[in-house]
Amino acid sequence: MSSLLKIAAYFLATLFLGAVLAPPLFWGGQAVGTAVPTLGWLRETDFQRYFDRAMFVAAVLLLWPTVRALRIGSWGELGLRRDPWAWRNALFGFAAASGLLWTLGVALWGTGVYAPRPRVPWGTFSGFLGTALVVAALEEAFFRGAMFGLVRRTARPGTALVFVAALFATLHFLKPPPNAMPLTDVRWFSGFVLLPKAFWQWGDLRLVLGGLTTLFAVALVLGYARWRTGALWLPIGLHAGWVFGLKTFSRVSRHTAEASFWMGDDLLHGLAPVAVVLLTGAVVWAWLRRQQP
Repeated sequence: MSSLLKIAAYFLATLFLGAVLAPPLFWGGQAVGTAVPTLGWLRETDFQRYFDRAMFVAAVLLLWPTVRALRIGSWGELGLRRDPWAWRNALFGFAAASGLLWTLGVALWGTGVYAPRPRVPWGTFSGFLGTALVVAALEEAFFRGAMFGLVRRTARPGTALVFVAALFATLHFLKPPPNAMPLTDVRWFSGFVLLPKAFWQWGDLRLVLGGLTTLFAVALVLGYARWRTGALWLPIGLHAGWVFGLKTFSRVSRHTAEASFWMGDDLLHGLAPVAVVLLTGAVVWAWLRRQQP
């Protein structure tokens, strides 16, 4: 079996295992939320959120067997190397991504799309930072570390960059609609019932243009950063910056206009965010050109 077929089999297996794991993960969260009052939010989280997390858990669990099947013995075989500008790249990526995203948000305060909240819960920002760093490290190790390296073994860098970007965007775009399944209706087969509903956004042109396009642009910038540096520090910084900027801005602002092609329900949906992501990519290009003429 060729490497690309093994990768395709990996993703089909991920969908199957994720659907299997979603119900027990949900029941476990319900039990913990009931037993630990401070984690009561786990009991109130809908099944769709657990479904999303189950897919990521399945992807992580199946990654090692896939790596073994492809006979990869080290990170070096995936094209990763030491980055002499590691921390500088990570901090720059974080500042560029979060800074430009916040610039867009603040500019929208004067247009009626967003309005600042009267009270800002500054104490929650440290938690957002921790979440952003963990999510960025895990997803970049998976997509730009493992997946890009695997595809790069059988494809040119540009082809691998576009393929992994499309994969990243598609997987993040697969999301069941809100309240698709009541909490009281979860059964062992509920993950398979919800799986076809995860494609509902593909039928809405506004969501495809505003959401999928942004995710694809984000993944292209992250993939370019990984390709040029040969390391994950800059992609992790960028990814964490976007997550942190999105979460903090949504906490200090409220959406006051209907979603449109230009601006969706948050700062990463719409054609205006696509332009900001591409601008971030241009800034990254200039930064790396300064490092590596």
